[in-house]
Amino acid sequence: VNNPPPPPTKQPFLSVILPTYNRKHCIGRMIDSVLGQSFGDFELIIVDDGSTDATREMLEQKYNDERIVVVHKDNGGVSSARNLGISLARGKYMTFVDSDDYLLEGFFEDIYQTLHRHKSDVLVYGGYVLRDGHRLEVPLFWFDRGYGGQENVVSGSEEFVRHFCLYGGNSWGCAKVFETCLIQKNHLLFDTDITYGEDLLFNVQVYFASFQIATSPKKFYVCDANTHSLSRGMVGAKRKIEDLMAICKILEKYEGYKPFFTLNLLRSIKAFLLFGYFLLDKTAKKDLKMMYSCVPLERCGRLEALEFRVAKKHPVCSLPIYGCLIFAHRLYAKLAFIHPITSPIIKTIKRKLKKETL
Repeated sequence: VNNPPPPPTKQPFLSVILPTYNRKHCIGRMIDSVLGQSFGDFELIIVDDGSTDATREMLEQKYNDERIVVVHKDNGGVSSARNLGISLARGKYMTFVDSDDYLLEGFFEDIYQTLHRHKSDVLVYGGYVLRDGHRLEVPLFWFDRGYGGQENVVSGSEEFVRHFCLYGGNSWGCAKVFETCLIQKNHLLFDTDITYGEDLLFNVQVYFASFQIATSPKKFYVCDANTHSLSRGMVGAKRKIEDLMAICKILEKYEGYKPFFTLNLLRSIKAFLLFGYFLLDKTAKKDLKMMYSCVPLERCGRLEALEFRVAKKHPVCSLPIYGCLIFAHRLYAKLAFIHPITSPIIKTIKRKLKKETL
């Protein structure tokens, strides 16, 4: 790793950690959106993870701001780059951003004002995702969108983690603000052995270490799905299932929460079962069946309870159901955009089918 320049003596309020790899064509948009924030008490730590596309030269030539710290390292993946950023962070708080995305104006000012009011260990935002010309909202909880309608403060992590698991918490590593001391003191890092779901694992571990978590209904982070995480698209269904199962094992140390984590992770796993189940080895298939046996069906919606009840018998039996659901989901997405008149009807049916009984 190249040594960064010596830091200024004053501690910034916020450390912004930006890992990048071969993003010369788009990283400027994120950097400009950071530097353009009206609240300027921050440092921007750019970790170049071994880029080979002249990203390094572009950063040196275009950006000469004393708030920017650029470090270069051998390629090791986004988690290792973020971990290096964590070790270098000097701000009272830290947040992660990705080079494909950008921030809306007012984000840092809102972070400062919200944390000044609540002095929480963690501040969680939703955001937007750009896909095929549409800007879609990303809520705090996918199955309880009303939760983020106003600022909430949760004292103690247990309640928030339980809600995160049951209501499909937004697992982005970005659009969240963490107290730097909390992260560094507890040696919380991204798992470099996991390539899918590492954000979710990191977030849950931070939540458990927190004493107070605040959420905001405002949205300032924009994820561009048209260019985002191109390397992640190369991760196959089998590897995604294995990584999510590995996360479940890691989280077993939090006694009493296994049913909640299992339910949360199986909701993600089932999206890849149709294409990845038969590629798993016997041990993985056995472990997957055991995960299904832990699902608390009383915490599921009607349709979801049916899915898991069938999968408990044998995961293979659930594959036709998941195949139909994938087809229905894609059809729903097309109808929602092509037929605005039928969209509300489709959404109502979908909401009824997924209605939670919590």
